[in-house]
Amino acid sequence: MADLARTFVSFSSADKGRYDLMCAWKAHEHINFNFADFQLDEAINSKTFNYIKSVCAAKVRRADTFVLLIGNDVYEDGVCEGRGRGRGRKGLQTGRR
Repeated sequence: MADLARTFVSFSSADKGRYDLMCAWKAHEHINFNFADFQLDEAINSKTFNYIKSVCAAKVRRADTFVLLIGNDVYEDGVCEGRGRGRGRKGLQTGRR
């Protein structure tokens, strides 16, 4: 597997365990999985939606790869099919810039 340089992984708090599993795969010497973690260094100290969005967007723009973990909570809400609370789309696009 190729290294994923500067990878931003997006996930809900319910999926933190899955993100931790990705980090464990990366650390395991017998699993060929690697990515350069490009997460936010610390929590954003703001309650202003537009400010939080701008900080996250700037970080995502500087990443080479974006990975979106979709957990059961999002999937079961129907967001993945565009029927839920979010603005999800049917199907996913993957790839590198």
